[in-house]
Amino acid sequence: MKRIFIEAGHNNSDCGAIGNGYKEADLTKEARNGIIANLKAMNFAGEIIADSDAHSLGDTIAYFNSKKPMASDLLISLHFNAATPQAHGTEVIYRANASEDVKLFCRNLARTIVKDSNWTLRGEGGIVKETATPHKKLGILHLIPYSALIEFCFISNADEIKQYQAIKNSIFNNLAVYLLKLAQS
Repeated sequence: MKRIFIEAGHNNSDCGAIGNGYKEADLTKEARNGIIANLKAMNFAGEIIADSDAHSLGDTIAYFNSKKPMASDLLISLHFNAATPQAHGTEVIYRANASEDVKLFCRNLARTIVKDSNWTLRGEGGIVKETATPHKKLGILHLIPYSALIEFCFISNADEIKQYQAIKNSIFNNLAVYLLKLAQS
């Protein structure tokens, strides 16, 4: 059984983006906790390794590394995009040297997220190579081959964040179902 690493992309020391009355850190922590709760409710028998709200990204990477990640494990880092109020869509970012299987993993995550929404898939079918992001290299993606950085929707888009709030529990459940299926394969 594969282990699942889940990271709320922002935490108590880095609130991330702020928009439409929301802090990215609050949303990502809620998403992490919601996905974990769904996995546990589905009797996931594997290990779930989550970050701490008090740790920096560097601390989280060190903690995850201390758990000796294996190539078969899964890792998702949770985020919300921010730009203009008109920017929209969902994207999942993958590491530059990702295999086709990892790209498919990321594409399926994106499709799972938009399943119950009217959001568009950004990039190539919902996925974006890390070198196309402003940071060019995202350290969290280099711990485990099956890593994905999820940008659920735009915190800066009032309509998207409102719809997210209405369907978030469905998104958490759908992601848990998909991760459970992969972890058991």
